[in-house]
Amino acid sequence: MARVKYICRVCKSDDVGRDAWTQWDMESQQWQVQNLMSESFCFKCDGETILDQVRDPQEEEDERVKELLRILMKAVRQMEREEKNNA
Repeated sequence: MARVKYICRVCKSDDVGRDAWTQWDMESQQWQVQNLMSESFCFKCDGETILDQVRDPQEEEDERVKELLRILMKAVRQMEREEKNNA
């Protein structure tokens, strides 16, 4: 599952939040979110904002590195086969 983050539409910061209703759960001894409000807030802009969901750039970079390694390993195997055939 691809990781995502939410950013402020105005300044692109990910230092954002949303209001929520919570309720205390005696069994788990934790606050449980009951409802997320539609309003969102940017702490960098210090005001309300609209949130945009974007893919985590680190994950995209990791995927590019994995693809490059796959291509490199395929090339190495091909070179090894050619060397073996030429020997």
